[in-house]
Amino acid sequence: MRKLTSILLGLLILSVLTQLELPTTNLSRAYLDTGAPPDIIRIEDPTYCLPAVLTRDSTLNIFLRYSGQEIQVLGVRLYGVGREYEASNLTVTTGSGTATIEVYLSPDLGSGLYTVVVEAVVDGTRYEVVSPRSLWVVEEYPTSLKIMHLSDIHIGISMDNWWASDRYERYVALANYIEPDIILITGDIADVGSDIYSYRDFMRITNKFLRPTFCVPGNHDWSQVDSLSSFYKLYGTYVGPRYWVREVGDFVLVGLDTGYGGVLDTEQLTWLNTTLSAYNTSEKKVLILMHHPLFTGFGILSGNSSSYQSLLGSMYPSWRENLGVTLTFLQIIDRYPNIIGVFSGHIHTDSTLLYAYRTWFMTVTTADGGTSHYRGYRLYQVYVNGTVRAINYGGEHTPRTLHTLLT
Repeated sequence: MRKLTSILLGLLILSVLTQLELPTTNLSRAYLDTGAPPDIIRIEDPTYCLPAVLTRDSTLNIFLRYSGQEIQVLGVRLYGVGREYEASNLTVTTGSGTATIEVYLSPDLGSGLYTVVVEAVVDGTRYEVVSPRSLWVVEEYPTSLKIMHLSDIHIGISMDNWWASDRYERYVALANYIEPDIILITGDIADVGSDIYSYRDFMRITNKFLRPTFCVPGNHDWSQVDSLSSFYKLYGTYVGPRYWVREVGDFVLVGLDTGYGGVLDTEQLTWLNTTLSAYNTSEKKVLILMHHPLFTGFGILSGNSSSYQSLLGSMYPSWRENLGVTLTFLQIIDRYPNIIGVFSGHIHTDSTLLYAYRTWFMTVTTADGGTSHYRGYRLYQVYVNGTVRAINYGGEHTPRTLHTLLT
């Protein structure tokens, strides 16, 4: 036990020392203290919770939002571990309060995570705007992904004499040791959604991960948030969009927002169906992230959107009580058989179910907060052929297909 504690402590120190370095110039400090106020100018896409995933010799699209009459983009720089790249080939398109920058990535650019820095002038004032760890450059797109799944971080809460932020630091250290390809965080990032300081703390700690992070909101991120516009000013500014899509080669990650009430709204269902129609091929494998699980428990589910009565007992209450929305969501899942996994949190315990013998509903316990059987994470390996495996460190250290976990 002492040896394990020493190892974990060493990993924590290592993760702090080896985090991505930013230049020490007077940056906009979206990374440090949100300095050049994000209500004046900020990078809305890509972000540290929704990085762009590209190969070298391709084009990075940066979406800026600003408050002012006019903007002039002066340049774009990329900072990785031990390397710096200044873009020389830019195309800028401006709109009312927005600007889109197309950046050509050099074929000489090394693989890894990069911090994006945009230098711009808004109404005569010069800013350097930072989006940390928001570009993931790969030599070639992966045929499998090793995934670390975290949920229910609850920054701002203290449980058992531990602040959630301190517990969260340990997962950063562990992830930097295990080296997954990506980290998925499925909501309840802050314990109280109106607490800017919790989001800043989350940003500070998350940017110590040495692997890309993809996040969606949970019901606690809506706590004490009285409107959609307020949500955008809080979660939208310090974490990212409510719902989104990202391609990682033949993998398609889709993030959804189940809101405070625990279901999807009509806007997202329409968007989801339209979005998935563009990836309706057997080559593309879709992974969905959302906070409230559609199903809970363990086993193999029988039924579908047309014959759903047998599914009701496994449905989480928020979905069962809104059957119209739920059946529309199930119809979408039935329509696109290339959806191989749905990652969730919220219930503070693990859950694994197989729907229609092709779509895994995987729910992870809380990482840091609230009452739970334990606090933890899950590891998975997913493949472009549709196989999903659970990884359990210990014993033979061998990934097990999820089917074996249900028997």
